[in-house]
Amino acid sequence: MQQIHRFMIGIPLAFGVTFGLGELMIGLIRVEHISLAERAQKLGFDINPKIEEVKIIHERLKPRPLKPVEPPPAPPVIERESPALPDETFKNTPTPIPETGPIDLDMGKIRVVVADTDETPILRFPPAMPASATRSGHCVVRFDVGADGVPFHIRTTYCTQSIFARPTIRSVARWKYRPKIRNGQAVIRRGLETVVRFHLLDARGQLIPEQGI
Repeated sequence: MQQIHRFMIGIPLAFGVTFGLGELMIGLIRVEHISLAERAQKLGFDINPKIEEVKIIHERLKPRPLKPVEPPPAPPVIERESPALPDETFKNTPTPIPETGPIDLDMGKIRVVVADTDETPILRFPPAMPASATRSGHCVVRFDVGADGVPFHIRTTYCTQSIFARPTIRSVARWKYRPKIRNGQAVIRRGLETVVRFHLLDARGQLIPEQGI
């Protein structure tokens, strides 16, 4: 009985809520009548319109009379001296060739003397800059030069940074020398010393100095 009683009370309540929502929606979408005061314009067009002919006026231009032009004067004549031929005659006197006897060459008396010379650098390769280098540097390197002009026994005695030692040795090993000559024969030259420098540039192309400079 209670369920029937609740059902009977809920039907009018639901109907009232539904009706109220419907009225609210109608009120929201209702728009007042707006009268259009604009008048319709009459549109029309001609099927075969008449085109007005344009009159072309041909104007005849009268030629202008030509003015007489005086020709320019002739250029002045410049007198030039004609070259004169020489009056003297040249005599072709043959020059006698002196007579010479046979030349006696004794190959046994010829002696080739080769002067003693020191070693001379012929080819040097610049060292490769290490990838981990942050500034310029140098190494003092000592080495010997063989009779064939190739450096050997290469060692570094001082480097501003240890990363420059290995590229210095590799670079000097590729160098080429004219060997030392003593008594006409190539000999070994020991104890050569030189400085190998590494120049590092920044992004603007300026030299990054060594540490402490």
